[in-house]
Amino acid sequence: MISSLSTQQFCIKGCVVGLIAIPALFAKPAAAAVIIQTTQADTIFGSGQLTTSISYTNNGFTVTFLSPANTANSTAVSRALPPVPDSGSTASLPQGGTCLGGQRPAAHVAVCGNPTSQNEPQLNSILLSFNRDLFVTGFTVSARANTNDNTIFNNVSSTWSNGLGGSQSFGFSVDTNTAPIVSGRFRTQLYNEIYSPFFVSSTTPLTVTSSFTDGNLDYWISSITVQDVPGPLPALSTIAAFGWSRKLRRKLILRGQGSPEF
Repeated sequence: MISSLSTQQFCIKGCVVGLIAIPALFAKPAAAAVIIQTTQADTIFGSGQLTTSISYTNNGFTVTFLSPANTANSTAVSRALPPVPDSGSTASLPQGGTCLGGQRPAAHVAVCGNPTSQNEPQLNSILLSFNRDLFVTGFTVSARANTNDNTIFNNVSSTWSNGLGGSQSFGFSVDTNTAPIVSGRFRTQLYNEIYSPFFVSSTTPLTVTSSFTDGNLDYWISSITVQDVPGPLPALSTIAAFGWSRKLRRKLILRGQGSPEF
């Protein structure tokens, strides 16, 4: 036979267990990954252009590319291309994409839509803005090298900074002797990066900066993978559950029933 106090303790323990389980009822399911394709009809965009930015949307997520720049010329532009064989595509970029950065000697072909007379690098910084708080978990990039200068190893270090103290760095390179995609004077290497969720706020653009160490190269993003940030409901309901349990314990103590043992 269970005493009155033991019964109350048993009841409270059961109540607390039930209250702590409340978060499971409100918990948001694990966020599904969403792939945003970042290709479109041939378009040059940026300062001084009719189109100053480009946006891509999928399943409620929108990424906007804006403010392409370089260290020598604030009016640098970027370019978007469709995948082959769409109209306006180029065989040296079969995936298509939006240019994140590039440099080539001025004597060679322009990069990302910038004029050949522009100082190197022709594009080494670009901003990506999102319409909601999210995690970036991956992307697909094509790195493309021009073989005109006979440079075998062409490299870029790409740093992604969220403006909140977080950053991710990636290295892309094209070995013109071994790169698998060949088209005219270009060699292209495909990268499919997958990594731990990287938080980006809707109020602070993601900055992609490029540091070119060898040769001449541009690189283009053809898709970016994102997912929702988990909602606050689980944390809030857990706090509420512990608050209610404290109230129940206090009531028992005030009735002189002793302190529950848990």
